[in-house]
Amino acid sequence: MPSTRDRIAIALALLSLLTLALGLLGAERAFSVSVIANLMLPLFYGWRRQGDPLRMRRLMAACGLLLAGLLLAIFHYDQPEAARPALWLGYPRATAIFVYLIWPLSILPAVIYGLFFPKNVLDDDDLSAFMQRHSKHRAADRHGA
Repeated sequence: MPSTRDRIAIALALLSLLTLALGLLGAERAFSVSVIANLMLPLFYGWRRQGDPLRMRRLMAACGLLLAGLLLAIFHYDQPEAARPALWLGYPRATAIFVYLIWPLSILPAVIYGLFFPKNVLDDDDLSAFMQRHSKHRAADRHGA
């Protein structure tokens, strides 16, 4: 039985192939949503069992769904054939969604990951083992060994 990390890695590989296929077939909406999933799934790969991984996975899934929904809203409001497109804050609606919503909100997954990194990804024991293992190499490099 594959571990959770192995299943996520397999899912990411399959999703990458699906994304490639959707892009080649010209399915813009499905391609956009699969790109968001490709960006979010590696963040799931890093979660460990310390802390509350279910809570973090829910937050990340919510961020992914929000970004996917906003991308689909761009397709809904895109009106390239309109002579005078409706404007939101000076931009056509689809562009305004990207500039005012997607662009600033796309930082959310990284912020969430960074805030919960010490608890859910790298605990104190792992950090001290890492420092101990690599401090020997750094000391040897400083002394030219």
